[in-house]
Amino acid sequence: MGVHRRKILSAVGASMALIGGLLAATALVGVVPAGAVTLWAPTTACGVFDTTTVPAGVTSMTIKVEGARAGAAGSGTSSGTEKSDPGFGGKVTATVAVAPGATISAVVGCQGGNFPSSNCGGNPTRPASSAGWSKGGAGGLADDTAFCPDDVGTGAGGASSAVCVGGTCSALDPSTAAVVAGGGSAGLDKCSGAAAAGRGGDGGSGSATAAGGGSGPSGVDGESAHGAAGGSAAGGAGGVNSAAGSANGGNANDGTGGLGVNASSGAGGGGWRGGAAGQSANFGCSSGGGAGGGSSWSKSSNTAVSFATSALNGTGAVAVIFADPQVTTTSSQATTSTTQATTSTTQATTSTTSTTSTTSTTSTTQATTSTTS
Repeated sequence: MGVHRRKILSAVGASMALIGGLLAATALVGVVPAGAVTLWAPTTACGVFDTTTVPAGVTSMTIKVEGARAGAAGSGTSSGTEKSDPGFGGKVTATVAVAPGATISAVVGCQGGNFPSSNCGGNPTRPASSAGWSKGGAGGLADDTAFCPDDVGTGAGGASSAVCVGGTCSALDPSTAAVVAGGGSAGLDKCSGAAAAGRGGDGGSGSATAAGGGSGPSGVDGESAHGAAGGSAAGGAGGVNSAAGSANGGNANDGTGGLGVNASSGAGGGGWRGGAAGQSANFGCSSGGGAGGGSSWSKSSNTAVSFATSALNGTGAVAVIFADPQVTTTSSQATTSTTQATTSTTQATTSTTSTTSTTSTTSTTQATTSTTS
């Protein structure tokens, strides 16, 4: 299976798993309305942006974005454990206001390439910068022995993932970004017998700062090498949103000198601001410093925003849920108003008037006829 096809399958698989988790999480907190939902994840290879269109009637989307993990350092010839762990990417969840019919774009960050195990005389190639919204730094080269130059080294930093409102999604135009999840920084090499090398910092897991109309946590600083012989190589700083600098992670510093025994540093993770590379160890059998992780970022107008450290051991992931407004059916119930005719019965009260008979006494005047004799 080709590398390009593996990148597509890896990116899509991680994003679909993320959609399942996002649906479960939003159902628990009641974020998604009861209407239908449209699920979307980029189907392109990691590092290549994809687009979709906001469905009709939809005015918000819930998204979860995770940055990629860094690549691992190679092992030296004398031991199989001569490396420290690469850092993980950042994770951002948010609800973003959108307009129906608008174009949404997203890109999944690629995991930093691993440095192959030591192969004296094999002339391994340093892992190139990993692609995403912003790049993870390229890996570094070191000498395991005087007889095996450039035989071992560090992996590349993890790239950032992002969701954007518009037709492009890249750190070259940060104005379209809605959410960016920083990538992890690379682990680093050390020679046999040296003190432990510094671990690469995680993306987007430090203290928050604001910039560019949004804010988010800085990348974690890379660890310094622990008591390396001849001195201690410092770790690189994590990306800080409010600081000037590149969104891409810093390229690892190669190991040189040390009579052919040295260690390269870690490579920084990509983010809104990329993490810086650590210091290489150029003084014999010693260890290099870890690099800083990239910062995460969310636009200030977003709501229900949360930041965390991703647990993905590979490429990043993007999941988008367009929640259709709940359809409300207005039922017009005809109300029949029944007018009950109230019959008012007027009871006729018969007033009986007693007639008092007045007896007329007829006075009879008897006419006295006077007879004239």
